[in-house]
Amino acid sequence: MPFPEAFLKLTHMQYAQLGDVVFEILSYREHSEENEYIWSRLETTFPPSLLQHMGTELQKLTLSVQWHREWCNPREEYNKLKELAERGEPAKLIVASQIIGDYVLQKISARYEQIDAWGKPVQITCDIELSEFKAKEIQTKKIKMKGPAVEKKKPEKIQVTAYNYKKRKLEDKEYSYVEKVS
Repeated sequence: MPFPEAFLKLTHMQYAQLGDVVFEILSYREHSEENEYIWSRLETTFPPSLLQHMGTELQKLTLSVQWHREWCNPREEYNKLKELAERGEPAKLIVASQIIGDYVLQKISARYEQIDAWGKPVQITCDIELSEFKAKEIQTKKIKMKGPAVEKKKPEKIQVTAYNYKKRKLEDKEYSYVEKVS
């Protein structure tokens, strides 16, 4: 094996994996986490107010990865990531050989940083925003009703009154009037 290829086989590592998409990198780029804790403020008659811990929000992660054609096909890896996002399903996230949990892709920002003479990407850098996924059953409550919510009205008979329009001439003047038909 020539020296450069053997060197690449030894030095690139699997940094992270989301579902079936593996992020193999030469060096660590960036990984950030956002943890949010929910507190409720209880107003009291006399200061100070009280705080009550309500729980934690879902964790958000941002990964910055880079694909290079020396160890993979950058466009193929990027397309696999987009397909995973379009499926709309949670996937297992593994970072540095540690299972982090189930996450969903929320945003992908890609930069084609180097393109060869034939228009093929040499290097693609992606910023990936992920949100933790926790399955939670939505609670519903059935409401028992005694009867219909709205009573249906019986159709009423419509009273129609007919009138005739008539004209009459008296002493060289013409008068018009309406006469009820019985």
